Amino acid sequence: VAVVVPFVHGTGLKHEITPEDYARLYIQVKRAVRKRFREAGWRAFESVYEQGIDTRETAAAMGISANSVYIYGCRIFSAMREEAQRVLAGEA
Repeated sequence: VAVVVPFVHGTGLKHEITPEDYARLYIQVKRAVRKRFREAGWRAFESVYEQGIDTRETAAAMGISANSVYIYGCRIFSAMREEAQRVLAGEA
């Protein structure tokens, strides 16, 4: 089934991908991008994007502003999208 890879949303890339392949792609992309960001950024990203916790709740739990959580999430999501594009294009 052709699906849009969520973290490549907005790029128009569609691929034949199974749920297992998607999980492997996500892990590969996350590992490649992880070293570019501080641990606090990853905690914020995982809380909001992976666990579905509200931005304000995440910020309060981390002792940072909601804006910081938003910025971390946007930057990491963008980096993951770029890396996924590279992987899917066969460049990585």
